[in-house]
Amino acid sequence: MKGSRALTIIGTVVVCLVVAAGAIWLFMVSGTFDVAASAPTSGLERWVLNTVRSHSIERRAKNLTVPDLDDTARIRKGFIHYRESCVDCHGVPGKGREEFASDMNPVPPRFFRTPEDLARLRARRQQMEARSAEAGEGRRSGGGADREAHEMRENQHNFWKVKYGVEMTGMPAFGGSHSDAEIWDMVAFVNRLRRGMTAAQYDSLVATTPAESSEEHEHEHPKSGATSGEASGG
Repeated sequence: MKGSRALTIIGTVVVCLVVAAGAIWLFMVSGTFDVAASAPTSGLERWVLNTVRSHSIERRAKNLTVPDLDDTARIRKGFIHYRESCVDCHGVPGKGREEFASDMNPVPPRFFRTPEDLARLRARRQQMEARSAEAGEGRRSGGGADREAHEMRENQHNFWKVKYGVEMTGMPAFGGSHSDAEIWDMVAFVNRLRRGMTAAQYDSLVATTPAESSEEHEHEHPKSGATSGEASGG
């Protein structure tokens, strides 16, 4: 009797899985799903894509060793690569980004922060510090460690995304044309942008960076298909 009941349950599960697979297949071939970039993205679709993407990157980037990203020379080198390859989609302080970027789906993240952005971040940080102070000294220490761990993960993820690209987002893979050191330079400059680089500071970098630096950058890339120092991200 028990064996018969178990077989019934297994059979029911199998039938449900087959029906679900068939329904998914019919939906895929029906043309119902709108692939237009201008079509609004549903909450479920966004959740599925973000969940898959974040876990995929976390798995592949978690063992990366993060170098010193506060080095001034590294940030300046990263600025040269960023200006050459990234400004159109991700923008710069005072100039924003190209109009087409806002028509992409998903919209590329804006790395620079406006004064309003920074004011909101400061207010949020003050609230978090106030809550930590109320919770006691131990909580404050833990919060600092958590913040450092979060920053390290973010740097690892940014390196991986720049090197390998992100499928179906418009983010290209720069690993074939940039070395690992150059990609870390780009991550360092992105960090500097996100910490509140002003339009005046960015313009100062433009003015003090020799024009030949960008010209050299255009010719330094290895031939298409060449690999950079690190192994695959899989």
